[in-house]
Amino acid sequence: MVSQTVLIGTKPPGYVKHPYEEIFLKVSRKYENDFEDEVILFFEPTSKDSRLAAHESHKRIAERSVDNDIKVRQDLWQFYFKGGEDFQKDPYNARQKLGATKIPILVVSADHEICFPPENWFDLNGKLPTTQIIVIPQAGHGVHHQYPDLVSSYIHSFIEYNKKHGFAN
Repeated sequence: MVSQTVLIGTKPPGYVKHPYEEIFLKVSRKYENDFEDEVILFFEPTSKDSRLAAHESHKRIAERSVDNDIKVRQDLWQFYFKGGEDFQKDPYNARQKLGATKIPILVVSADHEICFPPENWFDLNGKLPTTQIIVIPQAGHGVHHQYPDLVSSYIHSFIEYNKKHGFAN
């Protein structure tokens, strides 16, 4: 039923050699984050352009009045990272299945992805024959927030290419 897949801000299933940066673990485990935490988590804090994009993204999200994210209840917050443990154990052999799939996969990442470094995808070069990896410079985990038009353009091109070549319905 899936004709193509786009993955943003994630890592491959199973064990990976390139771990989170410590700052991600420290900041992401806070129940409440302020704007500077958002910059650390989702942008490139050392880049003036990325910080400006963080302000724009924050403003766009704050202006939304419908379809807002539902806040995780504080008593459930302790379970937030449990899914990642299962993903790393890979009990369903998802990594092996990615290597055998015929489904086109687009991975969009950033050069300073503090929680899911793109190097983990690079380690699988040649093992994932349908996977394309795009890494955007001076960006972080929220690359789609920093460059919404660019990322949507890549996704659109990926989908259109696959339609044209018979990979998508």
